[in-house]
Amino acid sequence: MDRLALNDHYFVLGYTFWMKGVGGVDPKYAQTRLSVGLNTNVAQAVLVADATISDNAKTRADGSYAGGGTFTQVWGGWVNAHRTSHLATGASPLGGDVASTQLPAGGNILYLDGHIQWQSWPSMRIRVTSGFEPQFWW
Repeated sequence: MDRLALNDHYFVLGYTFWMKGVGGVDPKYAQTRLSVGLNTNVAQAVLVADATISDNAKTRADGSYAGGGTFTQVWGGWVNAHRTSHLATGASPLGGDVASTQLPAGGNILYLDGHIQWQSWPSMRIRVTSGFEPQFWW
């Protein structure tokens, strides 16, 4: 198992941990401590999120999904491909058939104050540094 982490610099756990030092986490979203500072809004500070992941997805300037990529054949950290935690069924939120696009439905997010909230896919944004693969969303 250590060999796999050394190859890709991460393990896949089914969740993403938004803490300083975790590979690819954009520093502006990383939690640096679990205690509360004066400027910390604990109800908005993301600590853990479902693994909503992609490879090679295109994004707009605001970090929203613009098309392309895959959410079902994401490679790294293991010998088999991974897929995003919750795939949508039925019509795609961006139009078209989900069977051909395989977009996420959304994901659960754990906040620093302890509450968990579902976030639907159309409102999710990419949260990793530019060029990091796989891409993580919440």
